Amino acid sequence: MDELLKILIVLSGLISWSRCSISDSMLETIVQPGDNITIYCDCKLSTGIYVAWFRNCSHEYQPTLVVDWKSSLYEREIRFPRFKFVKNESSNSYDLMIINVTYSDEGLYYCGTVETKVEKDENKNIFSKEAYVYGNLTTKITLYTETHLPHPNISTTVEECGLCWKLLFSLCPAFSALSALVSAFLVYRLCQKSGKSNTQADKKRGNTLRQTEETQDENVCYAALEIHQ
Repeated sequence: MDELLKILIVLSGLISWSRCSISDSMLETIVQPGDNITIYCDCKLSTGIYVAWFRNCSHEYQPTLVVDWKSSLYEREIRFPRFKFVKNESSNSYDLMIINVTYSDEGLYYCGTVETKVEKDENKNIFSKEAYVYGNLTTKITLYTETHLPHPNISTTVEECGLCWKLLFSLCPAFSALSALVSAFLVYRLCQKSGKSNTQADKKRGNTLRQTEETQDENVCYAALEIHQ
C-alpha cells in the first residue's frame, strides 16, 4: 500500500509538469544579419481573443514593442514591414516571422493574448479596456558576431528549435491524459486492495468472536437444585 502511495505522488508531480506551464523558459537564438527567423508562440486563439507579440530591447532602453493581430494588415505592413504573422495550425496560434534580421531586432520576444473587455465603473459608466495575458516562453534574438559565437553543443537552426518546442507542446496533452489514466487505475487498485483488507479483517474479528463465545459456553457450570418438602 505504501508503494502505491509513493507511485501516486510521483505521478501527481508528472501530471503537474505535463500541464506545460513552463515558467521563466527562455530560448536563445543566434542568427546572422539578413537571415529570416520564425519565433514560436505558446498561446492559443479563441473567440474574441487575439495574439499579440512583444519585444523588450536588450541593447538600449526602448518602450516595449507591441505587434497585435487586431491591427489591420495595412497598418502592420506600414509600421512593421519586416514582421509577419504566420498561422500555426498545429498550435492554433500565430508565430512571428522576422524578415531580413538587423541589429535593431535584437531583444527578448514573447507572445500573449489580448482581449477587449467592457466594464462599468463606480458611477456605472461603461468603458472598454485591453486585457493582456502573457505566455511562458521567451525567445532571445542575438545576432552572430565574433563575441557571440554559438556553443558547439547548441544548434543555431531556428527551424529545428521551433520544431522542438512544437513537439513539446503537442505531446504534453497526450502525456497528461496517459498519466491521468494510470493514476485512476492505481487509485482503483488501491481502493480495491483496501476493501479486501477490510473484509478480511471483519472475517477475522467474526471468527475470533465466535471462538470466544464457544469458549465461554464450555466454561459454564450447571448446578441442580433439589427441594425437599
